[in-house]
Amino acid sequence: MRLVQSDIVGVKVLIPNIFEDERGFFYESYSKKSLLAVGIHDDFVQDNHSKSSVGVIRGMHFNKLGTQAKLVRCVSGRIMDVIFDIRPGSSTYKKWEIFELSEQNKQILYVPAGCAHGFSVPDKTSEVLYKSSTLYDPQNEIGFNPLDPELAIQWGVAPAAMIINEKDRCAPEFARLK
Repeated sequence: MRLVQSDIVGVKVLIPNIFEDERGFFYESYSKKSLLAVGIHDDFVQDNHSKSSVGVIRGMHFNKLGTQAKLVRCVSGRIMDVIFDIRPGSSTYKKWEIFELSEQNKQILYVPAGCAHGFSVPDKTSEVLYKSSTLYDPQNEIGFNPLDPELAIQWGVAPAAMIINEKDRCAPEFARLK
């Protein structure tokens, strides 16, 4: 597994070793040992799987306690994955970065605790699998509006084609969060 550092502190792109032949391909999508070797020490306790149509934007979500890390990969289609640093003491506080994850590149994105996360589906139905370091708890779930004009996140989806659920669309702008 190769590691590519992000511009955001603690965010890592993991590029697995892929073994291909006439049968197809094989790669390790999760190995505690490999994660430890690249400095990821989180204990992942829940797997989540989502399927999204073209134009969907999911996000920006995070855990109120700032304790949830994620390992994200796209197993079908392609997504534009956005990470936004919400850690006040971080040197990259209020910075966001976008990553293309796809069934072709098989990259795995490590989202450290204290970062908000979301993604868009620019061109075909996509499926995303991600591991979380905490169990889902609706009391700790929070987010901000993915279309916050002050942040100007470039989702890669035309405004007329955007599909955003009511909860995300009605979420406050980042500056209004406490």
